[in-house]
Amino acid sequence: MDSHMGGTAGGGSEGSEAYYLPRGNRRYEPTRATESPWDRTAQHGGPPAALLAHVIDQAVEGPLRIGRISVDMLGPIPLREAVVEISVMKPGRRVQLTEARMIVDGRVAVTARAWHIAAGDRPPITGGEQTVPPTVPPRPSPQSFYPGLDDWGYGRSIEWRFTRGGFDRLGCGGCVGAGPPAAG
Repeated sequence: MDSHMGGTAGGGSEGSEAYYLPRGNRRYEPTRATESPWDRTAQHGGPPAALLAHVIDQAVEGPLRIGRISVDMLGPIPLREAVVEISVMKPGRRVQLTEARMIVDGRVAVTARAWHIAAGDRPPITGGEQTVPPTVPPRPSPQSFYPGLDDWGYGRSIEWRFTRGGFDRLGCGGCVGAGPPAAG
């Protein structure tokens, strides 16, 4: 299982913590590492999106890979135990559409739909120009969040490295957020 989902998580300065604790029977308990900066009783959208993408990808058999995924947050996502349901909307050997739903307190809070496509020997060559991303700073920056926001669970679970700007500086910023590596 991916470290974000049920092992340890947290490349940030506050140590490691899983985003979700699997409780069996498709149930997941969110940890403080999923906490939103806007509401301490809600989750940031990143961990639920990652959990649903992971569950969808694990459910697909054969040589298929995600070609497109869309995630919809249908309101605040409570920081409480969730049930994840999954269903195949369009089965196929070469193309498949799968949907996952995160249900909290009997309400669908997040949906994700992913198109899987058959994987060939290698991706097609586009011949288009590729933009080189900015160089990642070699060391983590001190964790300084938005003014008035000293700490938030998801923010602490990520190691933020700004190539320019920052949480506490106005203007255009460049950021690379690195979560923990996947468990081997």
